[in-house]
Amino acid sequence: MADESYDVVVTGTSQGGRFPPIDPAKAGRKVALVGRGHLGGVRVNSGCTPAKALVASARAAHQARRRGVRRTDRPGVGRPRAVRERKRAMVAGGRESYASRLPQAGLDLVEGEARFTGPKTVEIALPDGGRGRSARR
Repeated sequence: MADESYDVVVTGTSQGGRFPPIDPAKAGRKVALVGRGHLGGVRVNSGCTPAKALVASARAAHQARRRGVRRTDRPGVGRPRAVRERKRAMVAGGRESYASRLPQAGLDLVEGEARFTGPKTVEIALPDGGRGRSARR
């Protein structure tokens, strides 16, 4: 990333970080969303989404066993590998959904770790080891 100027730079790509930059982008401002790691933050990647997927699978397996079903071929019910794959697919779907909405909202996604180096300057450590700077206009 070369030196670029943005009107608004938001750090963090959690669920909450997705919404604050939308209004300035809709108002015609140039907006960057800077995030390291996977999109969606804890909620999508290791919190609510995967936890609820695992709980739902465990509940379905429990209910099936209570009704006398010892084995089922239904994906994600009672088979650990299938449960994990179902959870991974749900997390991947959440990330893809998040990413697909960014361009529609007029946001530029910059993958890296942001660090403020001045009152209106952010330096971004890029995954490939490079550095980019963003200065507010």
